Amino acid sequence: MYAILIKDKPGLYRFLSVKKEIMKETITQVTDPDTKEVKDESTFTGTGEFQTVRFETEDRDELENKCVEILGTYNKNEFIPINTEPFKMDLIWDSENTAETV
Repeated sequence: MYAILIKDKPGLYRFLSVKKEIMKETITQVTDPDTKEVKDESTFTGTGEFQTVRFETEDRDELENKCVEILGTYNKNEFIPINTEPFKMDLIWDSENTAETV
């Protein structure tokens, strides 16, 4: 999963957030005319409402397109594209500074 870090102040970063339409899942039952098998088919439709979410993508091309898009707003040294895959595990440090996985 790829994301983009934005440099707000020296030493302070935040993830790039974007507005995304809230999608509603609709499940319909469809019968295959050849086999007479009934299948559930789900479709997602927009609700017209939007929410602010962290920009994330699995597609590297989409990440590059977003970086090019935000060059109009930020200087190239004000944002960092990152791969968040290695950071999926959270660590909690106890008083002896040993790591415990959650």
